[in-house]
Amino acid sequence: MKQTKTKNLSLRAVLIFPYVALVVSLAVAIGALSYQTGRQAVLTVSEHLLKETASRISQAVDRHIVGSVATLEAAFPKGMTAPVSIEPAVDALRTRFWTATTLHIDPNNYVYYGNLAGQAFGLYRHSYNRGE
Repeated sequence: MKQTKTKNLSLRAVLIFPYVALVVSLAVAIGALSYQTGRQAVLTVSEHLLKETASRISQAVDRHIVGSVATLEAAFPKGMTAPVSIEPAVDALRTRFWTATTLHIDPNNYVYYGNLAGQAFGLYRHSYNRGE
């Protein structure tokens, strides 16, 4: 007959090993869940920050475009045809361009016009009182 050797474990080992295994598995589970939750939180915050940044950029671009449209409308109102020659219209262009650059001086302080004849006219505002 064969005798099987069974290793007799002490009572201490029988009680401690399952407890250690339980503590280690719980620590691993809590660590994995904490990592997953932290990862998800970082993704959510970064997505929110990206959307907020894109929204602010969109608002700045819209504000700039609205100012540019108003400036162009003041320089050449809708329905007004551009002069064939700039020379007789210089005074009128100067007045309209001065008005156009007054509307939004911060980003739109330079207005210029050129025609097919190669003539050009521009107004650059240094400040509310100075321009060239």
